This record gives sequence, structure tokens and C-alpha cells, in this order.
Amino acid sequence: MPTLASPANVAAIAFAAKGPRLIGACTDGMIRHWDPTKPEALKALQWDKTPQRQLTFSRDGGLLAGVARDGKIRIWNTDSGALLHTLAGHNGITRSVGFSRDAKLLASGGDDRLTIVWDVQTGARKWSAPSGIGEATAFVFSPDGASVFSPNSDTDARFWRAANGELERKLESFSLSMFDADYSNDGRWLAMAGADRNIYLWSVREAKLVRTLTGHLDPIVGVRFSPDGKSLLTSGMDEASGRNPAPLTLWNIESGKSRLIERMASATDQIAFSPDGSSVAWTCNRKQVEIRPL
Repeated sequence: MPTLASPANVAAIAFAAKGPRLIGACTDGMIRHWDPTKPEALKALQWDKTPQRQLTFSRDGGLLAGVARDGKIRIWNTDSGALLHTLAGHNGITRSVGFSRDAKLLASGGDDRLTIVWDVQTGARKWSAPSGIGEATAFVFSPDGASVFSPNSDTDARFWRAANGELERKLESFSLSMFDADYSNDGRWLAMAGADRNIYLWSVREAKLVRTLTGHLDPIVGVRFSPDGKSLLTSGMDEASGRNPAPLTLWNIESGKSRLIERMASATDQIAFSPDGSSVAWTCNRKQVEIRPL
């Protein structure tokens, strides 16, 4: 497959749920749609020229959430580029955001040590709850939408009831910060990883750690399950500079074995499986997207 070209840095990527499209949010304020088999974008839509601290797509690629330097959270439609909502955000810097699987809810965390869940359709705040001593580093919703999970920079992780913010349980067994997490599509597994280079695999039904995958050489900043839940893709960040090459690795969940997909040209947390699981995509050198068949 070709390298997908962009005239500006690609800050976030997602595969569209329908059709052979990969969508990228770029730092020139454009949303670009690619056919993964062709290097040039099919179309580019203007969305916003405001510099964003973070950009996150919904799972189906239909919505884009951005966190600007003013602390506000904005949500756009990726097919039209239309701004749907501007949310008040947090008191201080908003650090992380994440959509529910059905894109009806958005969770956010910031310097005020609060987790907030928003109604995406109305833009209203549904609830807020203390997120811990540190900032929430990521948000993932369970596939059934009942629970929202977040690892935290103060080395714990929390599960909230998505409907009302009730704290369901807290995990406190980590020595260093966890940076990312993901649920398998069947809801069986929850994976998380971070600064200690290990991947922790939890049984959701039993609420216990069942496996720790080891051997990653760098802190892990991206974690994604394959659509069938049998594999896990991880990306790293060079600890010394944050810019030097870091590996993109595919793990077999049952055996714990891994294989290197790419010794990347730059560190990235932007990784994605195609909907059918036949290929993976990641940003590379910031102005391009690489797609590799598995």
C-alpha cells in the first residue's frame, strides 16, 4: 500500500466504518479523506485553524474532538467539516478526551483533576467526578457503553458508571503512569500500558489481571486491539527525546509473542486497525500516514 501524503502534519487518524477511507486531522486546519490504496487525498475539508493540543476521532471516524489552547473542547463532523459544539472544558488545561463507541458520549480530563462526561448530541455536561491526584491520560468506554475507564498520571486507574459517574472500582497496582488503554470489541479484555514498558491484560468479567506482556523497549503511548480481539498493536516513545524512532509492535494475546511491524521514523500514539483487521495505519514523519498489510 502507498504512503498517504499530506502537506501538513497529521495529528490524528481513523478508518471510516463504511467504505475504504482513512481520515486524518491535519495541523493546517484540514480534515483529509484518503482511499488507502492511493497516495493523494480524495477530499480536504476546512475545520479549524486554531492550534489544538489534542485531536481524537470517534471510533467510526464520523466525529472529531479537539482541545485548543483556550481549554475549550470542540466537536466537528468529519464529512462536512461543520463545528457541532464548543464545550466549556476544564479549569486549566484540558489534557485528554475520548468518545464512547457509539459516539453519543465524550469524556474529558484536565488540570482540575476532574473527569467530565458530555452528551455529544446536546453538548450538555452529564456529570463530573474527581479523577485522582494526577491528570487522566486517556479515556476508553466499554463496548456496551456502560462503563468509562481512565488511567491516571498518579499511577492509578478508575472505572466509572457512564450513566451517572458512580465510581465502580479503582486499580492501584502500577509503579509508573499508564498512558493508554483499549477494550477488545467483545468486551472480554481490557489492555493498558505506559511508562514501565509492560502491557497489562485484564479480564473484564473477573476484574483481575490475567497476563502481563513484556519485552517492549520503550515507554508505550498507544494501545489498540484488533477487531477480532486476538492481537494488540502498541506504539512507543523514545524516552530520551520523545522524537527518536520507537517500535510499532503486534502482540498475540494468547501466546504473548510479538513481532515488529515497523521501527518507526518518529514516535506516535496515532495507530489504527482497518475495520476488517487486515492492515494497520500510523502517522510517520508527521506529514504522512503509513499503511501496512498484516
